[in-house]
Amino acid sequence: MTERPFLMTPENAQKCHEGTKTQTRRIMKSQPPDDCGALIGPEMYAPTKVDRLGAEYPGDDIFGVYSADGEWSCRCPYGMAGDRLWVREAWRVTGGKEYEYQQRIMVGDRLWVREAWRVTGGKEYEYQQRIEDVHYRGNLSEHIEYGPAQWKPSIHMPKWACRTWLEITEIRVQRLQEISEEDAIAEGLTWGDYTGPKFKFVKLWESINGTGSWNDNPWVWAISFRKVAR
Repeated sequence: MTERPFLMTPENAQKCHEGTKTQTRRIMKSQPPDDCGALIGPEMYAPTKVDRLGAEYPGDDIFGVYSADGEWSCRCPYGMAGDRLWVREAWRVTGGKEYEYQQRIMVGDRLWVREAWRVTGGKEYEYQQRIEDVHYRGNLSEHIEYGPAQWKPSIHMPKWACRTWLEITEIRVQRLQEISEEDAIAEGLTWGDYTGPKFKFVKLWESINGTGSWNDNPWVWAISFRKVAR
């Protein structure tokens, strides 16, 4: 099992944390040529390599997708079923400047810390909604911060501050526009009075990837997952 960081928008990160989002789609960085034939996988395969004398030989097995003509392949950068993703999202430490006390509670191999402040009444890690307890790993003194809270970008979130862990259950490769209404619901979208989940997905996709990105209809990794405990 491999653990990888996984960036999410604040809205999608919250849905993953609540368990209402169990799928996500990411554009394949290497798009297959139009004339390469059918795509095979994703599955384990050994890409062909060439040594310094020009002889071909099979490389190490990787998980990904390849073309039927053997001229194109792409490794899946998110892992495979059974691997885990830890969600990176915007975060900050909240609390006042005057330290009052710290309560430490050991739960298994985790150190849970609750701190109180004279000014604000609580120092906590905050995401889209406030949480009371946070687990620390490693040297505790490296993780505690004092002073005014500052929002930090998701790309800078360390693993020890992550609150949401996902286990991959399936990875598919498909064109973006092949998403079904059921898939859109798994993406965390719901039916509205006049619009369906798929319509909402189109709007969400373009808000993230830019106007016209839906019409581009790129090949995507369709990743299914479930929320798990760390």
